[in-house]
Amino acid sequence: MGYIKLKVFSLCSQLKKFFLILILIFISPLRQLSLAESDFTEQQKKDISSLESRFFGLTYPADKPSSRISRIEELVFGHNNSQSTLPERLVKLNKATKVAQSSAPLPELPPDDEIANQQKEQISPKNNNQIAKAPNNTQNKQIISLNNLDDLSQEMLQIINQERSLRSLPNLNTDQIAYRTAYQQANYLIQTRQFSHYSLQNKNPDQRYTEQSGDGRIEELVEGFFASVNDKGIVIPIEINREIPHQLMDAILKVPDKADIIFNSLANGIGISFILAPDKSQLVVVAEISVDYGDLAILPPKASISEDIGVSGSLSRGYKFAWVGISKSDLDEEEKSETEASAYFAPIDQVIYLNKSGDRAKNIAKAGGAILAMVAAPFTYGASVLIANVLMQSIAQTYQSQDVEVRDGAKADMGGGNFNSSITLGEWGKGIYYITVWAIPPSEKKPVIISRRAVKVI
Repeated sequence: MGYIKLKVFSLCSQLKKFFLILILIFISPLRQLSLAESDFTEQQKKDISSLESRFFGLTYPADKPSSRISRIEELVFGHNNSQSTLPERLVKLNKATKVAQSSAPLPELPPDDEIANQQKEQISPKNNNQIAKAPNNTQNKQIISLNNLDDLSQEMLQIINQERSLRSLPNLNTDQIAYRTAYQQANYLIQTRQFSHYSLQNKNPDQRYTEQSGDGRIEELVEGFFASVNDKGIVIPIEINREIPHQLMDAILKVPDKADIIFNSLANGIGISFILAPDKSQLVVVAEISVDYGDLAILPPKASISEDIGVSGSLSRGYKFAWVGISKSDLDEEEKSETEASAYFAPIDQVIYLNKSGDRAKNIAKAGGAILAMVAAPFTYGASVLIANVLMQSIAQTYQSQDVEVRDGAKADMGGGNFNSSITLGEWGKGIYYITVWAIPPSEKKPVIISRRAVKVI
């Protein structure tokens, strides 16, 4: 009996030792990991923060170094290297990002708010180095400028023009400002792993185009794809070949909204940018299709409430001025992040400024105190005059389901080629105000938008 008790005691002692060894086995790596994370030098911590600022626009000092490094690895490499030690992983990241920088000699993208009165620049798609450097914005967000795949851009332009030719539409020519806008957005999307119409500080296409001193109207297409991943979680790099523009064109043709942008009969310019991620995990294509039939005054991207803005210019190619429209959207403080770009639409005009002098207006007709409209149109009169038949019908057709207030304040010469107007921004409070210039194409009666700019009122 005593022998049995001794045997049981000995067995219990052995089990305790066994469990103690197991605990030490499991705790030891965690302790080593904790020590490895706590032993990071100040320079290594600065390196991590620098990488986070570069790729995410902010840092994560409260997170563990392992989590911070994994987050950056997944962006740069498409996966994390958890099998290596943290210092080794940081060294690899530093080497990889330096390689990316050396392969992209361009300066960082001009940030958003400090390009107020920037003049138009002639930037060749073949020479991106002409893109100007601007100071950092207040949020210190930085984007590395990667090289544009010029051959693919040119191939895509040829394919688009071939498709337009089949539809008896004129060719599109390279628009330098549209190209710059496309190039900057493609770089931003690559480094945030998105397909979106919104950039730093949630700037939409109209805002970005206005900042680049664009004076026409642009529509934006965002295309591309992510690399596939095999069963082991390893990213299969994207292979660049001449079939890619054809594949993208096929994808565009399947979506009516996108096809309508490509085959806009009024469009005459385009800027296309193909950007490939350094690790070949994502390809982004941004195309800005422009309508530009005049030389219009540059508008500032920011203004104050109740500030007067002059909208004027000289139209070309037989276009005649119709009116200036204005609309507003609220400031969206929440960051817009998309994995696939949804359709982007600017708001419809709420007020229009006309030239209601001379043969463009008639005396008001009243019966029983009511204004007799010459066509059924759901809009409100802001002045005691009635617009002439043709222009009134155009307004009715344009704003079929939208109330629009008509105001005086836009003047044009007899030929309609030159115009000037003064509008007041901010009457509806802070927000993004959209200014549109409408003109009548040659041999037509219905006006179209030939310019749309966005001004942030704060």
